[in-house]
Amino acid sequence: MITSIKVFKEVFKPYNLAGRQQELREQMYKTLGQSVLNGNLIVEPWMIDLDPSRVKVKKIDGDLNCRFLDLTSLPVWFQSIEEVTGWFDCRNNRLTSLEGGPQTVEGSFYCYSNKLTSLEGSPQTVGWSFDCSDNQLTSLEGSPQTVGGSFLCYNNKLTSLEGGPQIVRGAFYCDNNKLTSLEGLSKEIGRDVWCYNNAKQFTETDIPSDTIIGGKIKFKP
Repeated sequence: MITSIKVFKEVFKPYNLAGRQQELREQMYKTLGQSVLNGNLIVEPWMIDLDPSRVKVKKIDGDLNCRFLDLTSLPVWFQSIEEVTGWFDCRNNRLTSLEGGPQTVEGSFYCYSNKLTSLEGSPQTVGWSFDCSDNQLTSLEGSPQTVGGSFLCYNNKLTSLEGGPQIVRGAFYCDNNKLTSLEGLSKEIGRDVWCYNNAKQFTETDIPSDTIIGGKIKFKP
Protein backbone atom coordinates (compact mmCIF):
# COMPACT_ATOMS: atom_id res chain seq x y z
CA MET A 1 0.00 0.00 0.00
CA ILE A 2 1.36 3.43 -0.96
CA THR A 3 1.19 5.69 2.09
CA SER A 4 3.19 8.78 1.09
CA ILE A 5 4.29 10.91 -1.87
CA LYS A 6 7.87 9.78 -1.21
CA VAL A 7 6.95 6.10 -1.57
CA PHE A 8 4.82 6.88 -4.64
CA LYS A 9 7.77 8.52 -6.39
CA GLU A 10 10.07 5.64 -5.46
CA VAL A 11 7.70 3.03 -6.87
CA PHE A 12 6.82 4.81 -10.10
CA LYS A 13 10.07 6.61 -11.03
CA PRO A 14 11.73 5.48 -14.28
CA TYR A 15 14.18 3.29 -12.38
CA ASN A 16 17.35 2.02 -14.09
CA LEU A 17 16.21 2.76 -17.65
CA ALA A 18 19.55 1.69 -19.11
CA GLY A 19 19.27 -1.69 -17.40
CA ARG A 20 15.71 -2.17 -18.59
CA GLN A 21 16.68 -1.30 -22.18
CA GLN A 22 19.53 -3.80 -22.01
CA GLU A 23 17.09 -6.43 -20.76
CA LEU A 24 14.87 -5.73 -23.78
CA ARG A 25 17.85 -6.11 -26.09
CA GLU A 26 18.79 -9.44 -24.51
CA GLN A 27 15.26 -10.69 -24.99
CA MET A 28 15.37 -9.62 -28.64
CA TYR A 29 18.76 -11.27 -29.17
CA LYS A 30 17.22 -14.48 -27.85
CA THR A 31 14.31 -14.11 -30.29
CA LEU A 32 16.59 -13.33 -33.24
CA GLY A 33 19.13 -15.96 -32.23
CA GLN A 34 17.04 -18.76 -33.74
CA SER A 35 17.20 -19.61 -37.42
CA VAL A 36 13.45 -19.20 -37.98
CA LEU A 37 11.22 -16.54 -36.44
CA ASN A 38 7.56 -17.51 -36.49
CA GLY A 39 5.40 -14.39 -36.69
CA ASN A 40 5.67 -10.77 -37.71
CA LEU A 41 8.63 -8.59 -36.72
CA ILE A 42 8.10 -4.86 -36.23
CA VAL A 43 11.41 -3.02 -35.90
CA GLU A 44 11.40 -0.28 -33.27
CA PRO A 45 13.94 2.57 -33.02
CA TRP A 46 15.95 0.90 -30.23
CA MET A 47 16.41 -2.18 -32.44
CA ILE A 48 18.10 -0.40 -35.36
CA ASP A 49 21.66 -0.79 -34.02
CA LEU A 50 21.44 -4.34 -32.69
CA ASP A 51 24.73 -6.23 -32.79
CA PRO A 52 24.70 -8.20 -36.10
CA SER A 53 27.02 -10.85 -34.68
CA ARG A 54 24.25 -11.89 -32.28
CA VAL A 55 21.50 -12.08 -34.89
CA LYS A 56 21.21 -15.55 -36.47
CA VAL A 57 17.68 -15.54 -37.92
CA LYS A 58 17.58 -16.54 -41.59
CA LYS A 59 13.84 -16.81 -42.15
CA ILE A 60 10.94 -14.71 -40.90
CA ASP A 61 7.71 -16.66 -41.26
CA GLY A 62 5.57 -13.52 -41.39
CA ASP A 63 6.03 -9.81 -42.18
CA LEU A 64 9.10 -7.65 -41.59
CA ASN A 65 8.19 -4.02 -40.95
CA CYS A 66 10.75 -1.19 -40.67
CA ARG A 67 8.72 1.72 -42.04
CA PHE A 68 8.67 5.28 -40.64
CA LEU A 69 12.03 4.98 -38.84
CA ASP A 70 13.93 7.73 -40.69
CA LEU A 71 16.41 5.12 -41.94
CA THR A 72 19.10 6.11 -44.45
CA SER A 73 20.19 2.46 -44.84
CA LEU A 74 18.77 -0.87 -43.76
CA PRO A 75 19.98 -2.11 -40.35
CA VAL A 76 23.21 -4.11 -40.67
CA TRP A 77 21.71 -7.10 -38.86
CA PHE A 78 19.14 -7.52 -41.67
CA GLN A 79 21.95 -9.16 -43.67
CA SER A 80 21.36 -12.46 -41.88
CA ILE A 81 17.71 -12.54 -43.05
CA GLU A 82 17.45 -14.48 -46.30
CA GLU A 83 13.71 -15.07 -46.56
CA VAL A 84 10.48 -13.30 -45.55
CA THR A 85 7.29 -15.30 -46.18
CA GLY A 86 5.02 -12.27 -45.75
CA TRP A 87 5.51 -8.60 -46.61
CA PHE A 88 8.72 -6.61 -46.42
CA ASP A 89 7.84 -2.99 -45.66
CA CYS A 90 10.56 -0.31 -45.56
CA ARG A 91 8.50 2.55 -46.98
CA ASN A 92 8.55 6.16 -45.73
CA ASN A 93 12.18 6.35 -44.68
CA ARG A 94 15.16 8.13 -46.26
CA LEU A 95 16.76 5.05 -47.81
CA THR A 96 19.14 5.56 -50.73
CA SER A 97 19.85 1.83 -51.16
CA LEU A 98 18.19 -1.55 -50.60
CA GLU A 99 21.48 -3.35 -50.02
CA GLY A 100 21.31 -5.77 -47.11
CA GLY A 101 17.64 -6.64 -47.51
CA PRO A 102 16.13 -10.14 -47.82
CA GLN A 103 16.58 -11.87 -51.17
CA THR A 104 13.35 -13.87 -51.06
CA VAL A 105 10.03 -12.15 -50.28
CA GLU A 106 6.90 -14.22 -50.78
CA GLY A 107 4.48 -11.36 -50.10
CA SER A 108 4.73 -7.74 -51.26
CA PHE A 109 7.86 -5.59 -51.15
CA TYR A 110 7.16 -1.95 -50.25
CA CYS A 111 10.03 0.52 -50.60
CA TYR A 112 8.11 3.57 -51.81
CA SER A 113 8.51 7.10 -50.45
CA ASN A 114 12.25 6.93 -49.85
CA LYS A 115 15.24 8.50 -51.63
CA LEU A 116 16.31 5.46 -53.62
CA THR A 117 18.58 6.09 -56.59
CA SER A 118 19.06 2.38 -57.34
CA LEU A 119 17.16 -0.90 -56.92
CA GLU A 120 20.34 -2.92 -56.44
CA GLY A 121 19.83 -5.24 -53.48
CA SER A 122 16.21 -6.03 -54.35
CA PRO A 123 15.08 -9.67 -54.26
CA GLN A 124 15.03 -11.23 -57.72
CA THR A 125 11.60 -12.76 -57.17
CA VAL A 126 8.71 -11.19 -55.26
CA GLY A 127 5.60 -13.28 -54.63
CA TRP A 128 3.17 -10.39 -54.74
CA SER A 129 3.57 -6.68 -55.58
CA PHE A 130 6.74 -4.56 -55.74
CA ASP A 131 6.25 -0.84 -55.09
CA CYS A 132 9.22 1.52 -55.58
CA SER A 133 7.18 4.60 -56.45
CA ASP A 134 7.97 8.09 -55.14
CA ASN A 135 11.75 7.77 -55.14
CA GLN A 136 14.61 9.24 -57.20
CA LEU A 137 15.20 6.34 -59.57
CA THR A 138 16.63 6.97 -63.02
CA SER A 139 16.96 3.25 -63.85
CA LEU A 140 15.26 -0.05 -63.01
CA GLU A 141 18.53 -1.99 -62.99
CA GLY A 142 18.59 -4.38 -60.02
CA SER A 143 14.82 -4.75 -59.82
CA PRO A 144 13.18 -8.16 -59.32
CA GLN A 145 12.81 -10.09 -62.57
CA THR A 146 9.58 -11.86 -61.61
CA VAL A 147 6.76 -10.09 -59.75
CA GLY A 148 3.68 -12.08 -58.76
CA GLY A 149 1.47 -9.01 -58.40
CA SER A 150 1.79 -5.43 -59.68
CA PHE A 151 4.99 -3.47 -60.33
CA LEU A 152 4.77 0.21 -59.39
CA CYS A 153 7.57 2.62 -60.35
CA TYR A 154 5.60 5.82 -60.94
CA ASN A 155 6.71 9.25 -59.67
CA ASN A 156 10.43 8.72 -60.23
CA LYS A 157 12.97 10.12 -62.71
CA LEU A 158 13.13 7.12 -65.00
CA THR A 159 14.50 7.68 -68.49
CA SER A 160 14.45 3.96 -69.39
CA LEU A 161 12.66 0.74 -68.43
CA GLU A 162 15.71 -1.39 -69.24
CA GLY A 163 16.63 -3.75 -66.40
CA GLY A 164 13.07 -3.94 -65.13
CA PRO A 165 11.13 -7.15 -64.42
CA GLN A 166 10.55 -9.63 -67.24
CA ILE A 167 7.31 -10.99 -65.83
CA VAL A 168 4.65 -8.96 -63.96
CA ARG A 169 1.47 -10.90 -63.25
CA GLY A 170 -0.45 -7.81 -62.16
CA ALA A 171 -0.44 -4.24 -63.51
CA PHE A 172 2.61 -2.17 -64.54
CA TYR A 173 2.68 1.49 -63.44
CA CYS A 174 5.40 3.68 -64.97
CA ASP A 175 3.47 6.95 -65.22
CA ASN A 176 4.88 10.32 -64.12
CA ASN A 177 8.49 9.72 -65.12
CA LYS A 178 10.80 11.04 -67.89
CA LEU A 179 10.47 8.16 -70.33
CA THR A 180 10.97 8.71 -74.06
CA SER A 181 10.67 5.00 -74.93
CA LEU A 182 8.94 1.88 -73.61
CA GLU A 183 11.78 -0.39 -74.67
CA GLY A 184 12.58 -2.69 -71.77
CA LEU A 185 8.92 -3.06 -70.79
CA SER A 186 8.18 -6.46 -69.23
CA LYS A 187 7.70 -9.32 -71.68
CA GLU A 188 4.58 -10.49 -69.88
CA ILE A 189 2.11 -8.23 -68.00
CA GLY A 190 -1.06 -9.77 -66.63
CA ARG A 191 -3.15 -6.64 -66.27
CA ASP A 192 -3.12 -2.95 -67.28
CA VAL A 193 -0.14 -0.76 -68.22
CA TRP A 194 -0.15 2.86 -67.00
CA CYS A 195 2.37 4.98 -68.93
CA TYR A 196 1.02 8.53 -69.15
CA ASN A 197 2.69 11.80 -68.04
CA ASN A 198 6.14 11.04 -69.38
CA ALA A 199 8.54 12.97 -71.62
CA LYS A 200 6.73 11.44 -74.59
CA GLN A 201 3.03 10.89 -75.21
CA PHE A 202 3.02 7.17 -75.95
CA THR A 203 0.74 5.31 -78.37
CA GLU A 204 0.15 1.69 -79.30
CA THR A 205 3.14 1.77 -81.66
CA ASP A 206 5.48 2.38 -78.71
CA ILE A 207 4.65 -0.95 -77.08
CA PRO A 208 7.45 -3.46 -77.83
CA SER A 209 6.26 -6.17 -80.21
CA ASP A 210 7.34 -8.98 -77.90
CA THR A 211 5.35 -7.68 -74.89
CA ILE A 212 2.13 -9.50 -74.01
CA ILE A 213 -0.38 -7.40 -72.05
CA GLY A 214 -3.43 -8.98 -70.43
CA GLY A 215 -5.29 -5.73 -69.73
CA LYS A 216 -5.64 -2.23 -71.13
CA ILE A 217 -2.96 0.38 -71.88
CA LYS A 218 -3.49 3.74 -70.19
CA PHE A 219 -1.93 6.41 -72.41
CA LYS A 220 -3.83 9.25 -70.69
CA PRO A 221 -4.89 9.89 -67.07
